[in-house]
Amino acid sequence: MNMKKRMIIVLIVINMLFLWPVYPQAYEMQAPAGYVKSAETGSLVLYFNRNEYTLCVEDKRNGYLWYAAVSSVSSGAEGTNEVNIKKMKSLLQVSYVTNSRPYLENITKAGSLPDDVKVVPGLSREGISLAYYYYKIGLKFTVEIVLKEDFLDIRIPMEKIEENNDFRLVSIEIMPMLGASKDDDKGYLFYPDGSGALMKFKENSQYAFELPVFGTDKVDIDNYKVLDKQGIKQAMLPVFGVSRESNAFLAVITKGEYDATINIYQSGSDINLNRINSKFIYRRSYTDPRLKDDKRGVIEKEIIGSDRSLRYFFLQGNEADYSGMANVYREYLIKNGLINKSIGKKDGIPLGIDFLIGVKQKRILFDKYIPMTTFRQASEILGVLLKQGAGRIQVGLQGWQGEGYGAYPDHSSSPGKAGGTIGLRELSEFARENRLLLFLQDNYVDVSGDYGGFSKRRDVVCQRNGFVVTDLLKKLFILNPVIAFGKYTGSIMKDYRSYNIDGIKFEKFGRVVYTDYQKENPVTRQETAAYWERFMEMSIKELGHVAVDGGNAYVLKNADRLYKVPVSDSGYLFSDESVPFYQMVVHGLIPYSSDPGNLFYDFSRQKLQWVEYGYMPYFLLTYATSSLFQHTQAEELYSTEYRDWFGIASETYREFDSRLGNTWNQYMTGHEKLDEGFYMVTYSDKTRIYVNYNDKAVYAGGHIVRPMDYLVIDGGGNEK
Repeated sequence: MNMKKRMIIVLIVINMLFLWPVYPQAYEMQAPAGYVKSAETGSLVLYFNRNEYTLCVEDKRNGYLWYAAVSSVSSGAEGTNEVNIKKMKSLLQVSYVTNSRPYLENITKAGSLPDDVKVVPGLSREGISLAYYYYKIGLKFTVEIVLKEDFLDIRIPMEKIEENNDFRLVSIEIMPMLGASKDDDKGYLFYPDGSGALMKFKENSQYAFELPVFGTDKVDIDNYKVLDKQGIKQAMLPVFGVSRESNAFLAVITKGEYDATINIYQSGSDINLNRINSKFIYRRSYTDPRLKDDKRGVIEKEIIGSDRSLRYFFLQGNEADYSGMANVYREYLIKNGLINKSIGKKDGIPLGIDFLIGVKQKRILFDKYIPMTTFRQASEILGVLLKQGAGRIQVGLQGWQGEGYGAYPDHSSSPGKAGGTIGLRELSEFARENRLLLFLQDNYVDVSGDYGGFSKRRDVVCQRNGFVVTDLLKKLFILNPVIAFGKYTGSIMKDYRSYNIDGIKFEKFGRVVYTDYQKENPVTRQETAAYWERFMEMSIKELGHVAVDGGNAYVLKNADRLYKVPVSDSGYLFSDESVPFYQMVVHGLIPYSSDPGNLFYDFSRQKLQWVEYGYMPYFLLTYATSSLFQHTQAEELYSTEYRDWFGIASETYREFDSRLGNTWNQYMTGHEKLDEGFYMVTYSDKTRIYVNYNDKAVYAGGHIVRPMDYLVIDGGGNEK
C-alpha cells in the first residue's frame, strides 16, 4: 500500500474518532431499558415499550428523552394510589358510558395497560400501529404513530373505531403524561388562552382545567354575554406545549380540533406532576329537561365521526421556549397553506378607523333612529386624518344598515338619515380615490326578533334537546349557517358590489362556532366553520378583501384583517403570565388590531401594549357625542367623539409608521420578559424593541428606556 493511500486511511480514522461525537446522529442510538427502536429520522428516534405499550422520543441533537409514560419512583410521585399509577403508565385515557345509564356522572375511565386492553402492535419503518381492543366493553380502535422529519404524528382513524351496542365511546386523551414535570423542574406549560398563557411548574396547587378549542361547545346566548363581561377569552389556536430546562415540545391538533379540549393539570391534581394534554371528544353531554333531575347531563347517542390527529414538534436549546413554539407553528401554517401570507407584505403599517353610522334608541312608543356619523361626515374626518399624515387607513363601517347598529338580519339597506345609498357610494368613491380600504361590518350569526325576516323555528339553531337557542327574553337567536349562506348571500352580494366597497368585515366568525341539532339543516362545529370560510371566500372573490372579528385558526387562511385580537389571557388563578403567542404567529402576515384604543381605560398603557404585541393602531369614532348611546344597543360604548381622538389617532399613526414601520413586514421571532414590567421583542430583521411599563427608567444593552416608554434598536444597533 503506497504512502498516499495510508494517509487517506489515517485521515478517515481520525475523522471517525474525533468528529463523530460532534454529530450524534452518526451513532447507533442505544434504546432506553425496556424499549426498542421503532423509527428514526435525522433528528429524532422513536422507541416503543412492548410490555407497557407506551413510547418515548429521543432528540438526537442533545440526547434528551421525552417519555409518554412515567413511573411513580422516577417522577417523585411516590405514594400515588393504584388508579393514578395506572394513569401515569398509560399512553391513552379512554372514557365511555353505558347505554343503560347514559349520564354524565356515569362516565368511566379505562387505561391502556395490558390488564385492561389487548394491544396488537404493528411496526413499520416510520413508526407503530397499535390496534386496541377493550374486551370488557367491546371497544376497538387503532392508533397510528409515525415519525417524520422533526415531528411525531399520532392519528386515530374514524373508520377503525368499533363499539359494542351496550357502551359508547365518550373521549380519548392522548399521551396525558408526555412532558409531565416535577415542582422543582424549571419550566412551564403553554396554552393558547387568548393571546397565550404560561403556567409555571409549582407545588400542589391542585387546579385542573379544560380549555375547549375555539370556545365553549355550549350554545347559549346569555352565557356568551357573561363570558364577554368577565373578560373570559378562548383558545383560538389548537396548540399547547411544555418547556423544560433547554427542551420543549409544541403539540398541534391537526384533525378533530373542533371537538377537542386542552387539559391543564397543576401538580397536586390527582398526581404531583404538572402536565398538559389534549382530549378528543366523541360524544358531548346535554341537559334533558324531561328528566326528573334537570341537572343531569345526558351523553349523546351519535358519535362525532371524524379522524383525530396530533403532531408533536420537538425543540431544544435557545428555541425551547414559547417564542420557539410560535415560530414552529407559524412555519407549519405557512407550509400547509393555512395562513394568508400576502397582505402583510404589500404596504407599511396601517391606521384602523371604524365609524359607527347609526343606532336605534329605545322609546316607549316608537324607537328613534340616531345618526351618529353620516357618510359625508366620515369622509370629512378621513380627509382631516389624511392631511395630518395618516397615509394608509383601513376603514370599517358599523351600523351602516337601515335600522342601525345591531339590527340583524338587515344586511343591505343603508339609512337615509346617514346619507342613504348615494352617500355610501360617495364615501366608497372617496376611499378609492385616496387608496383607503373600506369594509362594511355585517353579522350572519345573530338575529333579533324585533326585526323579523326569518323563521324562529326553521332558520335558527336548536339544542340537542330540541329547544331553540334564545336569550332569557326570547328576542335574540342564532342563525343556522346553512340558512345564512343560502338565504342572504345571493341577493346581498349584488348590493355589496354596487357600493364599490373593498370587503366585508364579518362579526363573530373568528370567535364563534357551534353545533346545530335542527332536523332540516343539522351542522357540526366543523361544518359551521366551513360555512364561515365560504362566506369569506365569497367576499374575496366578489370584492377583493375580507376582515374578521376574532381570530380562530380556521379564518387565518382567508382573512386579510383581524379585529378584536385579545391583548391578554383570561387571568385564571393558575395562570402566571400572559404572552403574545398568537401575535407572534400572525405578525408580518395578517394585520390585526385589539379593541379600539379610545375604549381602553388607560390609552398610554394600551399604546405600549400595541407596541409590545405588534398591533396596528385602531380607533372607533363617531361624529356625534357618545352620550347619545344611552338606551341603545351600543350603550357600552363611550368616548367615541372624533374631536377628542382624531388628533391622537393621526399622531399615533405617524409615530408607529416612523419608529415601527420597518417591523410591519417582519416576523415577530422572539419575546422575553427581562424584568418586572420590562420586555424585549425581536423581529426577523434583528430589530429589538424594549418596552418599559414601569415608572422608572430601565437600562438594557447599553441603552436607557424611559418610564412608560419604548425604545427601538434596528438591526444595525441604532436607536430609533
